[in-house]
Amino acid sequence: MSVYGYPVLPRAGLGNMLFPWADCHLWCRDHGLMMIAPAWRTFRLGPFLRGEQDRRQYHKLFTAAGQMTGPEKWFRLLTSRRVRFSESLELSACRGSTVVVFNSLEIFHRLAGRQKELREGLRAMTRPEYLPAPRSRPTIGVHVRLGDYLPPGSPPTPGCHYRLELSWYREALREVRRVAGSEVDAVVFSDGTDDEVRELLSEENVTRSPYRSAVTDLLALAESSIIIASCSTFSMWGSFLGQVPAIWHPGSRFRCVVAAEGPGGLEPEWRPSTPLSAPFAAAVRARVLT
Repeated sequence: MSVYGYPVLPRAGLGNMLFPWADCHLWCRDHGLMMIAPAWRTFRLGPFLRGEQDRRQYHKLFTAAGQMTGPEKWFRLLTSRRVRFSESLELSACRGSTVVVFNSLEIFHRLAGRQKELREGLRAMTRPEYLPAPRSRPTIGVHVRLGDYLPPGSPPTPGCHYRLELSWYREALREVRRVAGSEVDAVVFSDGTDDEVRELLSEENVTRSPYRSAVTDLLALAESSIIIASCSTFSMWGSFLGQVPAIWHPGSRFRCVVAAEGPGGLEPEWRPSTPLSAPFAAAVRARVLT
């Protein structure tokens, strides 16, 4: 019996592409099996047309060390029986050469409690030049998803997401700082241009991430003390990998990913002019004043 794991990545941003990889990475690790290297290379015209700084050429970011590549990869994919992964799958049911395919999205319930393993695995396969510098002081990470999201007020379009108003990020930043009692440094992570996030960059002690790749930004976001999140799985991954408390716009939090007592205690949905929850306010003070 020869069994391999193979993550089939969607044509999506890095946040959604990480789900099949993470699922497969942990399963192969648990069973001592080899992963067949996923196909990170996908040409995306949109980032070029929109003038995004990150062209989303993810294949340049990662190595395939320890994964099956080259002719052997294609031989296994072409000749092996394929089985889609399910939580009830038993290895004893696999016969001959079998490739177990992982393509599920939004599976944080299967990843719960294993953020350290995934953070280490992601760092290990990231090329050294794309690893962020260590964080030396507390920071508020502000993730502003723009890119292919539609501007606020756009006509309803099936399957599309909408940008949050920059004023919400600004007010959230001010509220977090008010609770902290100091002008804590903030870093903006965004796929938009400097002009598009100027409203935030004009605030005191706010800078833009110096990195120009999604994985570097993601790993740096995970080292934040507090995250002001966008309506994006990228924000969720940053919060999950670093177990960072995050503040969300109402209706934009898909799932709670930070271990805490009570749902949403460290991941509140917040409206301007309302107080932050007591658990979150305490987390802010504890994390930014250390």
